[in-house]
Amino acid sequence: MNASHQIGSLDQLIEALDKGPGPEGYLHLLRSAQIPMEELERHCTWNAKHYTRNCIAQREAYELLLICYEPGQRTSIHDYDSEEAYIHPVSGHIVEERFELVANGGLRQVSSVQLGPDSYSYLCNGHSIHRYAHSGSGRAMTLNLYARPLRKWKVYDERSGSASLGPAGA
Repeated sequence: MNASHQIGSLDQLIEALDKGPGPEGYLHLLRSAQIPMEELERHCTWNAKHYTRNCIAQREAYELLLICYEPGQRTSIHDYDSEEAYIHPVSGHIVEERFELVANGGLRQVSSVQLGPDSYSYLCNGHSIHRYAHSGSGRAMTLNLYARPLRKWKVYDERSGSASLGPAGA
């Protein structure tokens, strides 16, 4: 796919992902995607108590999710076992906080950045302790692409830095 080609639907995005661009091509595909909001909204579920994870496509090489946030919702502090993750807000704004473990066993926040529809975030295995929070007044959605489907992740206690292992879902 040349740089000027736009992906105009979820079907086109999935078809392009299925061709196996590999992790080096995933960001390019997300940047090329101009998916109508109506297509994304068909995959939305909303919950007043917690954000929702909505699987759009899952293959051996990747997983494409739509994450839906009501105002004030946030993920736990977590990281993945996947090779790489690409996060693109498609509606609203999300704050991405990144953390690192410190010598005494706690966590230290190393960055906090607001991501919007013109933003793309990249997380790689081994450097991906993070949390996403929606502080806006309306709903927000992110399109998350994982190079390999999520099978497990670590959830961190913010005070102690201790981690527990959970199945995919954070």
